[in-house]
Amino acid sequence: MKRLAAAGYRVTPHWKIGTFRIDLVVEGEGKRLAIECDGDRYQPLEKLSEDMDRQSVLERMGWIFTRIRSSEFLRNPARAMKPIFEKLEALEIPSAGKTREIQEGPSSHEVIDHVIRRAEELRKTWSKTNGVVARSSALASAASKV
Repeated sequence: MKRLAAAGYRVTPHWKIGTFRIDLVVEGEGKRLAIECDGDRYQPLEKLSEDMDRQSVLERMGWIFTRIRSSEFLRNPARAMKPIFEKLEALEIPSAGKTREIQEGPSSHEVIDHVIRRAEELRKTWSKTNGVVARSSALASAASKV
C-alpha cells in the first residue's frame, strides 16, 4: 500500500463490499483495481479455496483483480510490484500525478460508508421510538381498562 500511495495512487485498504472485504482497492477516474495479498502473513493457505471463490463472485460483479505474493514482495518488492503498476496502466487508472483533474471530496466508497452508517443510526432511533410508542400505547390501553 505504501508503494502505491507513494506513487500517487488513491488506495483504500480493507474495502468492504457486501459481506466480502478486498485487501486493497486502487481507484482513479471512475475505475478500480482490486489487489489481493497472498501468503501466510495475510491469509493462510487453507483459506485459499474460499478466497478464490470470493474473488470469482466479485469478478462476476465486474471487479478486476490482481494478486501479489508476500514471499515475492519480501524478496524483491520492486519486481513484485511491477505487474501491479503495469495492470494499473493497462486499466488506465492514473496516479494523482497523472490525473487530468484532481477532484476534491469523498470517494464513492466513503459516501456509501456514510450512507450505511447513517441508515444504521436511523434504524436504531426508529427501533427505540417504535418500542416507546408501542409500550406507550400498551400502557394507555391497560390504563383505560382499569
